[in-house]
Amino acid sequence: WLATVALGYALIGGLPGCGLPILLAEEYRPNILQLAWIFFILACLRWVPEDHNSAAIYYIHALVGGLAADGIYRGGWRSMTLMYVILMFPMLDYFVGTDSRSPPPKQELNSKSFRLASLMQPITQLVFLIWSCVIIAYGNDSGKLTVAEVVGASISFGTYTGAIGITYAHELCHRHSSLDKYLGIMNLILVCYPHFNIEHNKGHHKMIATEEDPATARAGETFYQFLPRVIMGELRSAADIERRRLLKKGLPFIHPCNELIRLFSATTCVALLIGTIFGAKACLFFCGQCAVALLLFESVNYLEHYGLERRQHSDDISLPVEWRYEPVALRHAWDSPTRLVNTFILKLQRHADHHVHAGKRYQQLTISDASPQLPGGYATMIVLAFVPPLWFAVMDPRLLEHRRRNPRQQYRHWPRGFVPPVPTSFAQAGIKGAGRVIISGQRWGRGRLAQRRASDRRRSSCTICLDPERCTESENIDNDDLFIEDQ
Repeated sequence: WLATVALGYALIGGLPGCGLPILLAEEYRPNILQLAWIFFILACLRWVPEDHNSAAIYYIHALVGGLAADGIYRGGWRSMTLMYVILMFPMLDYFVGTDSRSPPPKQELNSKSFRLASLMQPITQLVFLIWSCVIIAYGNDSGKLTVAEVVGASISFGTYTGAIGITYAHELCHRHSSLDKYLGIMNLILVCYPHFNIEHNKGHHKMIATEEDPATARAGETFYQFLPRVIMGELRSAADIERRRLLKKGLPFIHPCNELIRLFSATTCVALLIGTIFGAKACLFFCGQCAVALLLFESVNYLEHYGLERRQHSDDISLPVEWRYEPVALRHAWDSPTRLVNTFILKLQRHADHHVHAGKRYQQLTISDASPQLPGGYATMIVLAFVPPLWFAVMDPRLLEHRRRNPRQQYRHWPRGFVPPVPTSFAQAGIKGAGRVIISGQRWGRGRLAQRRASDRRRSSCTICLDPERCTESENIDNDDLFIEDQ
């Protein structure tokens, strides 16, 4: 609470009237002192104990949004205040240090306080968005904002919605409660990326670390090659998921029940409403912050699964994905134990545990040595991702070392300039247990061991997709529909 109050006090104006002797022009003095004070307070988190049992520190999201709106109100170069703070994060992340400790048992955690912290963020984001639009429409004490100031405001507020807003939406959309889901979808609508709610839960969590997942970056792929592929791929995947859902109900794709159409209609209405009420500059601000948020979010997607691949058992697309690939494991996502960024993004850096146990709330996530580790936090790695030569120089050796520890697999993509080894056995070719899947039309058969594996995979499918419709369907699978013949 002390750190949160101190950071809030910094929003007042950078300790105005504190009397510190500093040789700066009067117009720059308050903002420079504000940035210095914020830097000092965040650095002090190094000595603030973290017992994983208090949700107070997670309310810092309100102060980040307030910092963005405060900079927009000040105008000028101050409109990009939040971006300057974000640029400090790589150094602060290293200074504050890491935290690899596991949280206490679920029974000892006050789950209501952690849930309230996540539910408050979409509401505060909506308030700060409206406040920012009012400032852009009617001006501040110095008059109306120029186009350059509006662009700077878009970058600053987009940094907030991309780094904080979409992260909280991701957490809320994984929950069963209708309130959590609706608030998470609202956050996605405010960044013009509502189909993420469909594709992430029902697509990415099933296809993670496979050729079919658009959100998994391939080895040797730059961020700028990944960006258009993931944007178009996630949209196509969401449309295909929704098409199959409607087909089961006997409905056409163009139908009022199409969730994709309803979500994008809501996004369009929000943009038109902002333009009608607050004017063209406010609409430009809204679209600009959406673009910045999307860029920041996809850069996180890029580094979370870079070069990681699941072992493939069959290339028959008519089979369920749970049978075509090995189950999702801790080794299929990159982790990072840095404490500062984890505080801001709800421990998203403990990403491997999130994919293995998608039903866990953020305060219960753990970090494991079984997952590959990033050399820095997300803030540092995003900077490297924007410079491909630096990214490859840092990440490719770690990726090769990770693959060396898991040699029994044939990988589809390799780092640039690396000659892949030739597989010499069924095990290295990716066939688990040197077995062979025999498929006869639509009928499968299996032994007792395969039945146990199918049961485990069915449970993992329920945990991964969190889709009651799919879970109900998976319970009706005939146990006599598959057999595995060992070679």
